[in-house]
Amino acid sequence: ELNAQTVRAERDNDVPIYYGDITSREARHHAGVERAAAIVLQISDTDAAMRAVLAIRADDARPPIFVRARRDSDAEALLAAGASVAVSEEQAASAQLLEAVLAQLASRAEGGNVASDG
Repeated sequence: ELNAQTVRAERDNDVPIYYGDITSREARHHAGVERAAAIVLQISDTDAAMRAVLAIRADDARPPIFVRARRDSDAEALLAAGASVAVSEEQAASAQLLEAVLAQLASRAEGGNVASDG
C-alpha cells in the first residue's frame, strides 16, 4: 500500500499490510511475498496491477495472486500474466445483481413482498 494512513489504520486492526511499492523488489522482500499464503491486489489501475503481477511472478514467487480488474478483458490479461484469480468490476456487478434478483424471488416465494432499494 502506498497510503501511509491506510497502512496505519489497517495495522491497528491487525491486518498484515505493508507500506511500499509492490513493483520494488526490496519492498516485496520486506513484505515477505515469497512466504505469503496469498497476495491480494486491490489496485484500481489496471496497468499498475499488471506491473505488480509481473513483478511478483518475475521473482518466481508462487503464492496465489488475487487481483481486482476493471473489465473482463483486463481480468483475462491479468490471468495470462500470472494472476491466480482476477475479478472484474463487471463480474462483481453482475454477481451482485443476480444475488439481489434471487433474494427477491426467494422472498416472494415465501410470501414476502420485497421492493428494490435503488
